[in-house]
Amino acid sequence: MIAEVLSHRARLFSTCLVLVACVVAQQEARAEEGPYRPVLLDQGIMRQHDWAVAVMREDGRYGGQRPCLLIVTGPRSRHGEDGFKGYSKTCSALPLGGRPNIVSVTTGEDAEVSIFGVAFRPRVRSVYLDFGPDGSLRVRLKQLNDRQMQIAGVRPIRYAAFALRGDRCLQQVIGYGKAGGEIYRGPIDQCPEHAE
Repeated sequence: MIAEVLSHRARLFSTCLVLVACVVAQQEARAEEGPYRPVLLDQGIMRQHDWAVAVMREDGRYGGQRPCLLIVTGPRSRHGEDGFKGYSKTCSALPLGGRPNIVSVTTGEDAEVSIFGVAFRPRVRSVYLDFGPDGSLRVRLKQLNDRQMQIAGVRPIRYAAFALRGDRCLQQVIGYGKAGGEIYRGPIDQCPEHAE
């Protein structure tokens, strides 16, 4: 009789352990999908237009493997979230071949401003951006820190975010590694969307 009671308690105890393990696993899965938020990469004001570039997680279970770049714009005369006129977003898995994730927007009517966000895998340290007849730019990329990756729920990336005067089209990107060697070279046909 005592053996039966102990055996019943042992089964009950093991069932409780299984239930607790299931609850913990479910909570960890929810935490993994978690309450992620966009992380600001850079912001500024040019020709009376506010702009900001952020990184965020794509929706879904594996969204952290496809970081999204988001640009928001708005006129300087308005403040707060309601002041933003528009946004543009692109997401990319950032393949091993080095192809970047690029998002761009042009805002303004008489005094246009082009805003760009570019993201690469961490092995790309700097980039050469060719805007054709509008010139070129060499940029040292910044890297998301551990806290930023945790908040946004994304994989490690290096990035640049900036604004330029005028309506610019990015025609070519060359990515360079730590020692200065070329990692990626590709034609890019990236003309900014026009924010409304």
